[in-house]
Amino acid sequence: MASKYKTMTRIAVFVTVVIFLHYIGILAPLERALRIPVNNSSGFVFSSSESLKNVSIYFSSKKEQAHKIETLRQDVANLHIDRAKLILLEDENKRLRESLNFNVSAELFPVGAETIGRSIDPIATTLIINKGAAEGVTKDNAVVVGNGALIGKIVEVFEHTSIVRLLNDTQSRIPSTVLNREHSIGVVEGGFGISVRLKFIPQNEEINPGDLIVTSGLDESTPRGLSIGVVEAVEKKPQEPFQQAILTPIHNLNDITVVTILTKKTTL
Repeated sequence: MASKYKTMTRIAVFVTVVIFLHYIGILAPLERALRIPVNNSSGFVFSSSESLKNVSIYFSSKKEQAHKIETLRQDVANLHIDRAKLILLEDENKRLRESLNFNVSAELFPVGAETIGRSIDPIATTLIINKGAAEGVTKDNAVVVGNGALIGKIVEVFEHTSIVRLLNDTQSRIPSTVLNREHSIGVVEGGFGISVRLKFIPQNEEINPGDLIVTSGLDESTPRGLSIGVVEAVEKKPQEPFQQAILTPIHNLNDITVVTILTKKTTL
């Protein structure tokens, strides 16, 4: 107990001496020397805490930035989708306007329709449209697009749908005329959904690439003068009685969405 009392007394005396020396200024050099490392340590601790705060903010900002980028990407994707829809709508409206502007003879009645299906048979090339017997469609009606480009004929009719045989179908046969000097008569035939040819042109009649081919009117179910295609190449063999031509259809047969069926008017 006496030892503990002596220790506390010595500490009290030491503290008193230190305070006295501080007040009279003797410890000032030592205090300045000790202040430098303490200040540096406190500065390091402060800067470290600020750095940690900045790191936290940095990672938070990166996460927020990534979210904004993803949002912008989605907005761009939505804009592309909207643009595609607008282009398709404008294209469909254009085709509808062309169909409405197409003039037909007084004996025919145009019926607008849309494509709802297409054959996958490698030999037959047909379309399914959404108009049928209920709308006045009958077998052998001519089917056109735009301002009167023939694409095929009706081959089968149901209540509200019909099947169109396209020009390039193997079984397609369309009596036609070449708009050349002789107004040559021939038959446009399809070839396995790949090609369209004009056949049975006499050898002595001149036909050239670029000549236009139209319907001849010899088939009473198909009006005269409907555009079919343009001569791309002529195949002429001296030993053959007829020459033939490869045609490029006026309308792309792989891009048909809106059509017009030329039905006959019914009299009451």
